[in-house]
Amino acid sequence: MGPKRVPLLDAASVPAGAVGIAAGGVIGLLGPRQHLDYVVEHELKESGVHIMICTASYLDTSGEERKVRQYFKFQVQKPMSVTTKLHFMQECLFLENQIQNVTKVPLHLDAVKFEPTLHYIREDLNDLGVDPAPPAPSPEAQVAAAAAG
Repeated sequence: MGPKRVPLLDAASVPAGAVGIAAGGVIGLLGPRQHLDYVVEHELKESGVHIMICTASYLDTSGEERKVRQYFKFQVQKPMSVTTKLHFMQECLFLENQIQNVTKVPLHLDAVKFEPTLHYIREDLNDLGVDPAPPAPSPEAQVAAAAAG
């Protein structure tokens, strides 16, 4: 499959009067040191190298149309790895999912939810009412306890 082009922002499609845009997508006069900022958002579903091309058209002092084009190349990676294991015990099937953060920065998960099909039921092992085990003492506390005892 070859490269896929997706327009992220076309000034001609922006309604007239929106942030300095006139009818037909014409920005109008942009003075020295003035700028227009746009935020574009697009979900990338494929990992790998992507290239974003930003193009601006303008008229020079002689009225001739000119274009400025800038390329931004970036790598897209999946932020998480999900591993699934099935365990069969007597009449039960246990499904274990391991979610691993494969990025270099922390990720915040709002929720992880398993929704079974009609033939299965779900029992969340986090909701069994069992108090979590107390945290293990730190190495410093272990050394202090050994020295005191």
